[in-house]
Amino acid sequence: WIVSPPSNMSAKKQVTLDAWLVASSARKTSTIDIATTTAPATAVVSAAASAAASVSVGELGAGTVRDYEGSSVSRRSHGVPEALVSKAGSMMDALDDIGKYVRICLQETRDGVIHNRIQCPSDLEGETVTSADGSTHVQVMIRSHTGAIAKTVLGAAKHLAFVKKLLVGAGGVGKSTTVLQVVEAVLSSNMGWIILYIPSVFKLLGNPERVAQEINESLLYNHRDSLERVSIKVMATYIPEGIQNVAQLLDRPDVSPMSRLHAAFVCLSAQQAFPVLVALDQYNAFHSRTPANDGPLQMLCKALSDFSAVDLKRGAFVAAISSSFSTSILFHDGDQLLNLEYAVSPYTKLEMVSAATYYKWKHRLDIKDETLVELTGCIPRLVRLFAEKKTSTEFTSAARTYYKSRVEKVWDRLTPQDWSILFSLVWRPSENKLENLPETLRETGLFFNGRPVCPAAADALCDQFNAKSSCQVAMSEMAKLQSTQGTAFELLVMRSIAQDNWVIEPKQLDGKPLEKKIPLRLSVSDIIHQPTGPINCILRPGTLVLCQERHPVVDCVLFTTEENLVFVQISRSSYNEHRSKFPDLFKSTFVNFGDESVYNKYRACCGQPARRSTKLSAKEYFVFVSSSPTVTRVTHAQSEVWFVGAGDLNVLTNGMYQSLFGKN
Repeated sequence: WIVSPPSNMSAKKQVTLDAWLVASSARKTSTIDIATTTAPATAVVSAAASAAASVSVGELGAGTVRDYEGSSVSRRSHGVPEALVSKAGSMMDALDDIGKYVRICLQETRDGVIHNRIQCPSDLEGETVTSADGSTHVQVMIRSHTGAIAKTVLGAAKHLAFVKKLLVGAGGVGKSTTVLQVVEAVLSSNMGWIILYIPSVFKLLGNPERVAQEINESLLYNHRDSLERVSIKVMATYIPEGIQNVAQLLDRPDVSPMSRLHAAFVCLSAQQAFPVLVALDQYNAFHSRTPANDGPLQMLCKALSDFSAVDLKRGAFVAAISSSFSTSILFHDGDQLLNLEYAVSPYTKLEMVSAATYYKWKHRLDIKDETLVELTGCIPRLVRLFAEKKTSTEFTSAARTYYKSRVEKVWDRLTPQDWSILFSLVWRPSENKLENLPETLRETGLFFNGRPVCPAAADALCDQFNAKSSCQVAMSEMAKLQSTQGTAFELLVMRSIAQDNWVIEPKQLDGKPLEKKIPLRLSVSDIIHQPTGPINCILRPGTLVLCQERHPVVDCVLFTTEENLVFVQISRSSYNEHRSKFPDLFKSTFVNFGDESVYNKYRACCGQPARRSTKLSAKEYFVFVSSSPTVTRVTHAQSEVWFVGAGDLNVLTNGMYQSLFGKN
């Protein structure tokens, strides 16, 4: 996710999330109005995201937590500043309080007995609170999309219509929480809705009788009066004679819970007197686990698992997919996805301000807001994870482990095209986002808006890519197709330079020895995946920079442990056919490099002053790596170019080149 400042704003005047909150507090309003503040922070979330523009303490003023030190905190707000808590009496009334926190009652005590009002999903962005009487609440933020979805659902009751929404999005963006909030909004609307809520399809398939019993109890607790007016219209051997309505059926302990739930669903689907909301989380688990040999369970799964075919006489069907399960078998007709799905996004600017303040207050976190944005990518689950871990080191380790497990689930199913895309997104991140992410990559939950959701996700992908066995599989698969052979070649060369400590023999483009030159050792101890835009840091000796896609002239740059500056150009084509050549290294006509040449930019990174020259100085090298034949005659302009050809590559890569490209 990229948040950019206005183009006419200088870097020094950029303000951070903390500053938005300070500005809002200064206006003494309880709602943080982003539209009227000066400017947002810059935060780039990618494999090598650069930090947001630095701002001095004087420019920031008071921090978010300190700014609330004088705020009132009541028992009602559970220790959270009142300014962050919605004052609405119900979720229905709070739908427009974007960024504010509300409490949803999961279990409540009545006549000394604890009742399940709403089953809690397995993973929420909010925190649960247990009261003295045993009742349980979860405190969650009102998101900008919650109101839109809830109002669409509620509109179905007024117009005697039926609507469907499938919530999709990266892992941890809040799909489960959104479903819960929609359920609560509908439940608190007093519009006569009956709600059948399945918070975990995976658990339903694994333990159908227990989960069905909990759902049945909630149906009776919330809707007994309405269910007494819904007649039984299902003929099945498991329904005893004499039962007149759904409430009576759900009360019968002599009928299995799953049989009661299936019959209730059928009856509710067929009537129009009451609007019905069927809400499911982990919806795609239907296609990842075969239900037990149970007639009612199999019939319920058949009725619900085909999203396109689900139908109610009146009401809504809202389901959220989980990136823990495959998303590849959801629709018979893929075109229907375009009209039915709703993409849940990470926190907006306003929501991130509120979340940062909430967690920093409750957990006494010592972190700058712009750092929290960069580390978490504004993913709600990661913001909560940081609050639990409290330090950047512990958070990064936990987040990488979390995303690594998701990558491993799809790694063996990636196609050569997937590998090629992943290489561009992870190893050589581009400034351009990928508009149409392949389904296999999409279901990992690691991507949002065509990029990795946060540095931890990109790092997990890099870790998997860098593993020897995984990388060999990727290169082997890509080398099989003509369209991805170029990517496989780049990956082979880059990875071999990074790990095999190349020693290059001095050879010209025509294959003849370079006079008065000794072999060049490419020793690497550190790797940088270049961020979007030119690199702006001092390189330590031993650093290999893997340039982003479409970087001018070179593909990687190495400042060796011997402090040699080496520019490397990689191509399957010959030198003469390549679009850029050695003289282009000294030109200052490339976007993002301003008035500097590529040559002087990297000299500066090595602590060297700029030079006005079209020749390399001592300890500087330009290496062209190609599998194509050499040139027949070397011109004066080509005399400084070192050449690594197919024969050299096979030696330098320990035979991998011949194994991958010997027949191509």
